Amino acid sequence: MHQLVVARNVIVSRRQATGAVDEQRMSLAFVAGANGITIVDVTDPEAMLVIGAVPMPGIVRQLAVSRDGRTLFAGGDHRAAGGTRLFLIDVTNPFLPVLIDEDGDLQDDRIMFAAPYLPGTQGEVAGMDYDDARGLVYVGSGRSLDIWAIKREAALRYNNGPVADAGPDAAVNPDVTVTLDGTASHDPDGDPLTYAWAQVGGPTVTLAGRTTARPTFSTIGLSNVTLTFRLIVRDAVATSSPDTVVITVRRKERLTLAPVIAPIVIVPGTTQLTVILEDAAGVTTNVTSDAQTTYKWITAGGLIPGVDNVPDVTGILNQMTAALGVPVHLANITVSATGEITANTPGIQFVRAVHHVGTRDIKSDISVVLAGIELSDVTLKPESLPTLLVGAVGAAIGSKQNPPMILATAGNGYALTTGVIVLDDVTFKFAGTAKLSLGDLLDAIKPAIAIALNAVVPVGGTVAAPVLV
Repeated sequence: MHQLVVARNVIVSRRQATGAVDEQRMSLAFVAGANGITIVDVTDPEAMLVIGAVPMPGIVRQLAVSRDGRTLFAGGDHRAAGGTRLFLIDVTNPFLPVLIDEDGDLQDDRIMFAAPYLPGTQGEVAGMDYDDARGLVYVGSGRSLDIWAIKREAALRYNNGPVADAGPDAAVNPDVTVTLDGTASHDPDGDPLTYAWAQVGGPTVTLAGRTTARPTFSTIGLSNVTLTFRLIVRDAVATSSPDTVVITVRRKERLTLAPVIAPIVIVPGTTQLTVILEDAAGVTTNVTSDAQTTYKWITAGGLIPGVDNVPDVTGILNQMTAALGVPVHLANITVSATGEITANTPGIQFVRAVHHVGTRDIKSDISVVLAGIELSDVTLKPESLPTLLVGAVGAAIGSKQNPPMILATAGNGYALTTGVIVLDDVTFKFAGTAKLSLGDLLDAIKPAIAIALNAVVPVGGTVAAPVLV
């Protein structure tokens, strides 16, 4: 024996006759001598066992091994060519006990590289060491200290590259946590893998654990979209080809509560809500009186201000009080199982519908109840041609009572049977005495129904008139 080196606690894979790959941690000793290199399992010092060998073309006198025990560097004789050589040897599979010579050159195929060190020129190999972190081999001879850079991908002929498997495509629900699954990725040699996930398509999501086999992301806020993720895996040597998985987020079920603003002129008085459910397929159903539909409002109805997109009602009450000059309170209301609102006292209230489907609750946006508000004055622009005001619009303008819900179009123009009216502004009477312009009304309640109002009141545009039902 000329030299011995040990690779401690390395992962070694062994393919069984059944094709299964066993993986275990071992400590391996590589012993240099006249018969080549002997590989010994020294995991248990009390039961050491020779498990393999690499026949060499001469006496091996110097050895160095990589930290993972897969790459061996040897310095020794080359009987046929003369002088000494620096050998690079692939010992990924340490369980081969005989000569491997598939190309018929009478040299073991695990010898991946050999460089001459001849007396009188380079000098003979006298010592060596391997810098694992840098991938450098330091070789001392009688004449110099040489530094060799090793590209392991090219050197390890017996390493089989890993295969990435990002899992099957899937369809998932909105507002859930999704786990991607790359555990079907594998390495033919049984080598441990590292994982690198990346999103390559769809609205950007935050991928947690992107270097693990099973990262996660949330679909909160997503509906009817497709997301694509790429997985690349790597063993200690090679990188896999990428594999992708497509995750389709289903359409989010939507619950619509109408009207957005529900005025009740006479207190006590009533008005009717309508609840429409749009399912994942886009099919709509009126669920106003459905047994699975319930209604919530502030205080008695279980709606909590400042929670779950419910506005802080104090600020809205203060704003309306300042605009009107009279106190505005939280209205006392009840909502029946069929969606009928009863206002018992004047003021403002906020209502939400909740529809129960399976184990989930689908929530609507907020509707604003204005109890004790009535139309006071309607101002028409000069270009109006109200030759004949008919139906609810005509009756409302003529009697100064509540008009129907009219959502604004460009210029606030509305065609009638025999004429056109262009609304300029509307003034409302609240709580019997105080008057409030439409602009002030919308500014006050906009925090509660910002999404709905943004649809009918363009930023910087003309205030829509009127918006009551």
